[in-house]
Amino acid sequence: MLAELIVANKSIIEKLRIVRYRIRKYLFNYRFQLGLCITQLHNGLNTTSKFIFDGEKSEASEEERMLIVTEADMYADNHYRSISGDIFHVQYGLNWNYDYIYGYEWVNDKLHTIEELTSADTPSDIKNVWEMSRFYHMPVLGLAYKYNKNTKYLNKIFTDIDTWILQNKNFSSVNWTISMEASIRVINLIQTISLISSTGDIDNRRMETLNSMVYNHGFYIWNNLEKGLNTNNHYLTNLIGLIWISIYFKGFESNELNRLSEKYYNFSMSQLLQELEYQISNDGFSYEDSVSYHAYNTEILLFTYAVMSRNGIDVPSGYSRKLKSMLNALNAVMSDNGIPIIGDHDSGRLFKIPFDMEISKSYYHYLMKLARKLKLTSGFGNLDSPVQLADSGIYRIFNDRFNLFVKCGPIGQNGIGGHAHNDQLSFLLDIYDKKVIIDSGTGSYTGDSFLRRKLRGTAAHNTLIVDDSEQNNIDSMFRMKESTFAEKIYLDKNTFKGRHFGYFDAYGIIFTRSMEIQNDAVVLCDNLNKRIRNECSLMMVVNDNVRLRQEDEQHISLVAGNTHLLISVDGAVLEVLNHIVSKEYGKVIKTKKIKVVMLEKEVRTKIAEIRVT
Repeated sequence: MLAELIVANKSIIEKLRIVRYRIRKYLFNYRFQLGLCITQLHNGLNTTSKFIFDGEKSEASEEERMLIVTEADMYADNHYRSISGDIFHVQYGLNWNYDYIYGYEWVNDKLHTIEELTSADTPSDIKNVWEMSRFYHMPVLGLAYKYNKNTKYLNKIFTDIDTWILQNKNFSSVNWTISMEASIRVINLIQTISLISSTGDIDNRRMETLNSMVYNHGFYIWNNLEKGLNTNNHYLTNLIGLIWISIYFKGFESNELNRLSEKYYNFSMSQLLQELEYQISNDGFSYEDSVSYHAYNTEILLFTYAVMSRNGIDVPSGYSRKLKSMLNALNAVMSDNGIPIIGDHDSGRLFKIPFDMEISKSYYHYLMKLARKLKLTSGFGNLDSPVQLADSGIYRIFNDRFNLFVKCGPIGQNGIGGHAHNDQLSFLLDIYDKKVIIDSGTGSYTGDSFLRRKLRGTAAHNTLIVDDSEQNNIDSMFRMKESTFAEKIYLDKNTFKGRHFGYFDAYGIIFTRSMEIQNDAVVLCDNLNKRIRNECSLMMVVNDNVRLRQEDEQHISLVAGNTHLLISVDGAVLEVLNHIVSKEYGKVIKTKKIKVVMLEKEVRTKIAEIRVT
């Protein structure tokens, strides 16, 4: 009887889902035609609003312009970049619903659900498809066209837009599933339109198509805002997308579009100011517990600040204040080799234009360059050790040789931990700006749930693991239950000390770790509050470009470039294990990790630079 009720209920739920789908599709179709009518009334109108990139030669150096043209030539020849930055070729143009990495095609005349996208039974990572539909390549083509007026770039833009519209009709393809993707796409589209329309080479029919596309993205985002009890970067991106659309239509001589612009702007800015207070901690860091997501949030807010300033729109003081604090937080964790990977890293950007940045890498110095230009850098300057983002639990101690990051704090999103990893009291170590002890990265979300869990787990981080169990229970792909409640005990310019309680309920263990930077060494002292009765190990993930050799049970030598290091332990023995890391989302490479098997409840590990003659 119970089984029959379950089956019956599932059948009812499925029928309701189909009804909801048909109603939604009908309404979308109706509003799609309405949007088409509105933009047709203003046949060929072009916005007078200004956006980030003008394509003026003064905007970029000769070297940067060459990089952009080279990248645009690649796109014009039907070569594209995957989410990890790898280049692939398509013969006849993109299939916008096809996952080129997994070789899986999504049905393009269907309203897909999030549950379907995240199902382990689907042989695809939906982010591979969404990456192409973010239109990252469009502004690159637009800039190249503005530089040299070669029509192949303009033709490529129109060809890709035409095929995208054809394959993603009526808001019912996989690329119309979440508003974050629509928001990033329309922002890149608006930037592209701004570049190519300023040349005067776009006819009325084309402008009508482009304006309709912007309009309908606005309608979709407005009706599918990703706001829940615990909002995140998705909702921020929705609001930013609406602000860009608002500014775009503000530049039209049209009462209808101006009213729409005002509606979008007033709502989005009001909500954005609330979200910044909610999502950005007092230390300026985003509350999702991910350095990469913080950098992304900073990017979307900074570029939008620049667009508002260029169009004479007063930026609210709450917006400016929070943006400055976010820039200061980003500056606090940034070094010459980029930002550290702490928490999830999905290679996300608002734009991927090769000015002075490496595409899809953890390099964000171009944001600091723009911030200085906008005079938002009052808190910048040379950093002194220690650096602490105490609300977020990120600490940094350094000297002219060593740079050490420690994670010790909340798991983010008010305990949901959607983008957090089991990395409490994990550390990252750079030596002379070379990454030596690293984070394992993210690898995948929905495309490989096993990999997602593996690289998110405790054993993939440079911290204590007891009996292969997790310090915080991983409930699902984007949720974990906090048990660590990590806290800082002491901090000065050379020393950090903290503890966590992740293994207390199951084992009665409280883990305390202190780290000290000396002149030529880093010393870790790890302590358990009780005698060892279980297998307790301390992990260290070694960068794949670092050579490693085990000398004996208590010594391992490392070579990073021209730097030689010796790891030695007291109270433990060393093992070298095979491991994998993901420095870019979607790409996994082999490396090694060191397992420090604790023999005593207190272990001392020394990582020292040694002189080789």
